[in-house]
Amino acid sequence: MLIILGIEGVSALPIQISTCTTISAPGEYVLIANITNSNATNCIQITSSNVTFHGAGYTIDGIDGPITYGVYVYKPSTLNNVTIKNLEVSDWYFGMWYENAQNGSIVNNIVSLNTHTGI
Repeated sequence: MLIILGIEGVSALPIQISTCTTISAPGEYVLIANITNSNATNCIQITSSNVTFHGAGYTIDGIDGPITYGVYVYKPSTLNNVTIKNLEVSDWYFGMWYENAQNGSIVNNIVSLNTHTGI
């Protein structure tokens, strides 16, 4: 006898991130380590709607390169519902940048020591 049970309303665990990356699918993502002295142009690039990125208190740190982004939320078409929370971003040209994005949230973040400090 084979019994198959479906469990509704159970969400998957957040996808773990430990390096600079592009997030191109909806879901929950969590940083699991500091990223230090990154020479990436865009450390965390988000190109999908319906994304929550949890910094979990970790830091994304760059090297103050020209036109670099700690967190870059952008797609030529409009993105919706992108949340960044509990993250520290430092030493980038732009700390956090949202473009063509609506209904997003930026919660409990520290953005400092960037060329254009702030969000």
